[in-house]
Amino acid sequence: MNTGLDNSFVEKYAPKQLSEVVFADVDVEEAIQRYTSRQDMRPLILYGPNGTGKSTVARLLAKEILPGIGELNTLELDPFRSESELKTRKSIYNHISLCGFGGDSKILILDEFDQFQKPVVRSLKSAIEKYSQNVLFIATTNGLSALDKGHRSRAVCLQLLQAPIERWMPRIRTILDAERIPIPKERLLGEMLENSGGDNRQFLADLQRYVEEFKAVQTETV
Repeated sequence: MNTGLDNSFVEKYAPKQLSEVVFADVDVEEAIQRYTSRQDMRPLILYGPNGTGKSTVARLLAKEILPGIGELNTLELDPFRSESELKTRKSIYNHISLCGFGGDSKILILDEFDQFQKPVVRSLKSAIEKYSQNVLFIATTNGLSALDKGHRSRAVCLQLLQAPIERWMPRIRTILDAERIPIPKERLLGEMLENSGGDNRQFLADLQRYVEEFKAVQTETV
């Protein structure tokens, strides 16, 4: 989405660890925590609208499950950047079939899973059943219904939505404190959140606009 601003807030204040992610409800947050503690390692599908942090959560989850070696033992594929069907399937097989660095588990992240070539999607059913003891499969999608029922039934499906303003407030305070800006009324922030259309990136861009306008007014009055 084009916000009309550079995306410095989106980049600067993007979550660097899962504790900085603003989840919409406690149930989803606790479900994610069961993965970080390895109490649950079933295939995971993160679904929801654009801008709700699905890809971010997937990457941060991999880093926290495999601290220090997450990047070595994680393969992330995007259908819009992947090569041919054959090369994609080969990359997946090579990753999941080999022992992980340090003898630890592997993680496979499939972003926009429903957009992959159908043969790739079909081949993963047997791969999940064969390698799920040693490989955590994480998929993201905008629409759960777009995925084959066989994949949905094999996975934990978590819906990521934009959090309500009361759950956003601690993160907003952290951001505005860092920018040395007083906290506006929660009602104003709530309207800003509502106007973002459920997109966290848009909300951060709007918050950036508010900060820049506030600083501009302060400069004029000095």
